[in-house]
Amino acid sequence: MLVLDSSGSMVTPDAGGQSRSDAANQFIDELAGTFDLGLVTYGGNTGETPEDYEAGCQDITVVRGPTNGQAEQLKQHIDGLQPRGYTPIGESLRKAVAELPEGGSGTILLVSDGIATCTPPPVCEVAAELADQGVDLVINTVGFTLDESARAVLECIAQAGNGTYADASDADSLVAELKQAATRTAVGYESDLEQIDGNSSQTSPTPISDDVELFKADLPALDNKDGEVT
Repeated sequence: MLVLDSSGSMVTPDAGGQSRSDAANQFIDELAGTFDLGLVTYGGNTGETPEDYEAGCQDITVVRGPTNGQAEQLKQHIDGLQPRGYTPIGESLRKAVAELPEGGSGTILLVSDGIATCTPPPVCEVAAELADQGVDLVINTVGFTLDESARAVLECIAQAGNGTYADASDADSLVAELKQAATRTAVGYESDLEQIDGNSSQTSPTPISDDVELFKADLPALDNKDGEVT
C-alpha cells in the first residue's frame, strides 16, 4: 500500500522539472503490473486554519486496496490532488493496514515531506501498535526534502514498523527509493505441491496416489571400522 502525502510540495517541480506527483505516477507505471498495489492519500481537501483542523485530520482517501494492474485509476487520483491541508499520518497508516488481506503480510510505503500535524497519538506509537497486531507488516518510509525534525519522525515510524527509512532529494531519487522500498521486503509464494499426510500406523498405511511413481533400490550395507553395520 502506498500512502501519499498531498501537501505543499506535491506539485512543486524539482531542478529537473519533475514533481513528487510525477515521481509517484512513474513508480505506479513501473510496478502496478508487478505488485498488488493500493493507494491511500491524505490532505488536499481542506484549508490549513485552526477551524479546518477537525476536518483536515479526517481528510484521508482510500483509493483502493492492493490490486494488480489498473495503474490509470491511481494516476488519475494523484493528478487531481490539491497541495494543501493537514497531515493525518497516523490515521492514514491505520486505514492502509485495514486494506491489507486479513491475516496476510503486507508492506506500507509512506511518502511524506513534513511532520504529522494531527496528534495525539504520536505516529510512532501508531506504527508500533500496527506492527504488534500479529500481521506480517513492514512500514517503509521515504522522506522528500525533509528537515531534521521531520526526518526523525519518519525514521521513528520505520523503526517501529519493522521497516527502513530513505531520503529522496528529487523526483528521480524518489522513484528509485520507492522501487527499492517496494522490493526490499521478501515476497512470499504459494506452492503447487500437494501435501501427503503420513500415518503412524503400520497396519493401516496412508494410500499413495496412482500418479505417484515408485521405485525400489537395493543398497549394500556399509561396515564401519568397529564392525557395526551403519
